[in-house]
Amino acid sequence: MHSYNPLEKADTIAVIVQKLPIETLDKFSWINSTWYKEIQHEFRRRWKIQVLEYHKLECEREFKMDEVEIENYMLRNGMLHGQEKEIVKYNIQKIAENVVPWWDETDAWKLSELLENNNLFI
Repeated sequence: MHSYNPLEKADTIAVIVQKLPIETLDKFSWINSTWYKEIQHEFRRRWKIQVLEYHKLECEREFKMDEVEIENYMLRNGMLHGQEKEIVKYNIQKIAENVVPWWDETDAWKLSELLENNNLFI
């Protein structure tokens, strides 16, 4: 009968590594070369998810900043009236304070949920 250690098989290690938080991955990477390779692969996978999410948020932020800039020109030229005028003034004021006015709690909740589901922690 042949016995083997399941913690030396790459497939088993890959499943375990996906469940571990980033803080503990570094500790386990020094067990042996198989663990090291699997953990490096997991780091790259999580990094890629993080970069793609950041890029998506950055594109959205740039789009919204352009939108507020256009609204600012419309406000200066008297093309906005009533409540629209107040909303644009509020957005311009918040951007001047370096606050993102369109980032609400649900967006933050979705981002934290995404990070948690992918075992990514900020």
